[in-house]
Amino acid sequence: MPPGGIDQLTEAQRACLRLVLTRRNSKEIAQVLNISPHSVDKRIERAVAALGAASRFDAARRLADHEGGQTYEPIAHEPIDVASPAVQAPPRHSTAPSGYGRRLFGFAPVGRINGDARNDLTKLQRAGIILALMVGIAVATGALLNIAATLTDKLRENRIDLSR
Repeated sequence: MPPGGIDQLTEAQRACLRLVLTRRNSKEIAQVLNISPHSVDKRIERAVAALGAASRFDAARRLADHEGGQTYEPIAHEPIDVASPAVQAPPRHSTAPSGYGRRLFGFAPVGRINGDARNDLTKLQRAGIILALMVGIAVATGALLNIAATLTDKLRENRIDLSR
């Protein structure tokens, strides 16, 4: 370790490294500290460089040894000194308009925390709702066309002949 390495760490870097010892990834650390995951990564990168450590976990262990606090004990199935995989972005259909049709017909994956379906309707009930909407739109369109035709006829009957 370079001389004075631990002393060069800021309190923000130390806080990030302490949370690394609790097996949290950058996103989880960012939520705890109310900062962005990018800021967490930068703080940890600078701390690793200041300590001359091989990884973020090595830097966190060195800080813990220096402070005499908790030690990092890897879980049996946990890979050694490997950061957890990046969190994937939510699927595009969860926020895009095309996803509404998927959810209506039940093709979208379940997105609820407790695993419940997004709605309780069967596919037949959903198809019935869509058919009823189509019939309603057709009737409304026919009524509007009938009103337009009637108004046109009335206007033609009441038109004053200005050519006289």
